[in-house]
Amino acid sequence: MRKGDGFVHNDIIEKLVKLDEGLRHITADAIKERENSAKASHEQCAGIEKKLKEEFESKLKEGQVIIEAEKENKLLKINNEKAEKIKLLEDNFKNNCQVWEDEIYNSIIGG
Repeated sequence: MRKGDGFVHNDIIEKLVKLDEGLRHITADAIKERENSAKASHEQCAGIEKKLKEEFESKLKEGQVIIEAEKENKLLKINNEKAEKIKLLEDNFKNNCQVWEDEIYNSIIGG
């Protein structure tokens, strides 16, 4: 081995050590970046999930309001139809009450 060869070897070893340290830093930075990216992705997904839940709940409430309004309209219609039928029956009774009384009286008395 020549006198200058030791210096070259030391220089090469020093460069390899520095290269190794640099690669370790790059690897550590890449791992940190991956973790940060995963965290950011997770936070973004959580935000999207929250937004979707809020939209779903809003649409659900809108649907419930619509269903309730339709139910109220149907109940009102049913109640109006019943009231109309009751009025027709009452009118029929008022108009025919005397006739029915006479028919019953005549059937009993034999008139």
